[in-house]
Amino acid sequence: MLIAVSAFAILSIVFGAAPAVAFGSDPPYPAAFRSEFEAQFPTCETNEQALELERLSAPLGIDLVPKPFAEDPAALPDAAPTVDDGRTHPTLEASELFQSLAVGAFVRHELGVTDEGIGRPSAQLENFLSDHDGEIATIQSVIRKGSGPQWGVNVSQGSHGPTLSFLGIIQLQRLLLARALVAARVGNIDEALENVESSWRLNDALAVRPELICQIILLASARLQAGTLRKIDSPAYGWADRLRDRRLYLGFLAALQNEVWFWPGLVDLTGDDGSYGRVLRRVADEIDLDPCIWSPETLKKTWAEAVQAETRAEGEESWMADIMPNLANMVMRWRRYIIDAELTALVLDARAQRAASRRNGWPAKLLSVGFGPCPRARWVYLPLSNGTARIAFESSLLDENESMGPLLPLEFIAGIPSGPGWFIFFVVPSF
Repeated sequence: MLIAVSAFAILSIVFGAAPAVAFGSDPPYPAAFRSEFEAQFPTCETNEQALELERLSAPLGIDLVPKPFAEDPAALPDAAPTVDDGRTHPTLEASELFQSLAVGAFVRHELGVTDEGIGRPSAQLENFLSDHDGEIATIQSVIRKGSGPQWGVNVSQGSHGPTLSFLGIIQLQRLLLARALVAARVGNIDEALENVESSWRLNDALAVRPELICQIILLASARLQAGTLRKIDSPAYGWADRLRDRRLYLGFLAALQNEVWFWPGLVDLTGDDGSYGRVLRRVADEIDLDPCIWSPETLKKTWAEAVQAETRAEGEESWMADIMPNLANMVMRWRRYIIDAELTALVLDARAQRAASRRNGWPAKLLSVGFGPCPRARWVYLPLSNGTARIAFESSLLDENESMGPLLPLEFIAGIPSGPGWFIFFVVPSF
């Protein structure tokens, strides 16, 4: 079971604590037998689109060449390659230049602003995006071509099998979304949405993979996508459905349960060897509900009951108890994303109704408010007479002190203010 434990440790290394799927993609499903797991993820080689992405990204300072699973989180993103593997790596100079752009800091800062205003990026980043506009556009076309990039898979090799360059994927995602924000800032809405679409499609490369950490990278990227869509003054038709699609969350639950198949020698979930897998299945069955009813305390109780019911071997309860905080952290991250995504979807709903109105005004009421996740919480929609609308999630459900990394605001002001004014409002009350 060392493989399962190390996977949680890797998440902590990459994201500091513990850290969607393209609409229409089939997410992983939990396998009850190793043979079923291996059939779900047949061995394949890296396709030409992925190799082309590696070649195109390297001059930008982004290394998309996969590294060994256990080593990737500790590898410095600006480190020069130590072996000649025949793949295209960035030079040390290109990597250092990309790191100096602080792309992630720009994206996080702008997504933390609670209105549609987008600040100007640093001159260095602005020049980089301008100088490499053609190369990034080509990268987008490769991502969106055919079935998209696919990196090699061989689950029979366990944790030693091929995987992805997770840091490289995150760097490319941030670059695409920074480009979207810069385009939206100057009113180029179509280009902005195309960048978000490319970011979403890039997640396909992770959605079809077996590793749990891929679902965590999906989550990190999906949160940034949800935040970026708030900043683009467009109904972005179809995106509200994507943001509300439960396949994202179900894919995470499946990957969580499938972690046991990276443990060599396990054939099925019977006997003492399968106890960890049974615990995961029992817990996943419980949390496959509205995640907003969960808290770290309820998860701890559910986990303890599952461990007590499913383990028999001496010492198992101890190391499984050590895993629980990381599991709770991941579930809480998904809960927060579901809320963030719903808030963005409500912004898009309101924009769609505004676009459909004869006067191009915000609707007096937004009927989708309060009918998504967390229906017992307080969701607020406030159309203001100054030409803006406030959408917010106001609830004591969330603990802002939870260690979940950069968070999106729980309120957003859509529209450009035309001046001070009174407002009317529609509120879904708490129960």
